[in-house]
Amino acid sequence: MTKSGIGESNVCIAESVREDDVYIINTGCGQVNTALMELCIMIHACKIASAKRITAVVPLFPYARQDKKDKSRAPITAKLVANMLQKSGCDHVVVGFPSVEVREGELAATSSSRSSDNGLARVTNPRLL
Repeated sequence: MTKSGIGESNVCIAESVREDDVYIINTGCGQVNTALMELCIMIHACKIASAKRITAVVPLFPYARQDKKDKSRAPITAKLVANMLQKSGCDHVVVGFPSVEVREGELAATSSSRSSDNGLARVTNPRLL
């Protein structure tokens, strides 16, 4: 992961991830929005590099407290984050700390519809990035 002069993130996968199970471990430190965008970019880079399954491991789920409408026309931001991860190509999300309260609906949105293992990744050939 490198940054350009204007702050854009750039990802280059150094080795082949074709048909591998990829685990992207995100520290979650620093700016939440920057970490989320970098995670989406890394997931997408692995997806277009033909990774078999991509699992994001995060210490906390971004915007987890914004999981319902508290007033009219308010966004449900946790659902938006789950949709962003899914559209980037993420098959599973593992939240690192069990004390983080994330509703089942947000995590279900990141589960692949072609997955038959109920959201649990089977490790066959793990690849950490």
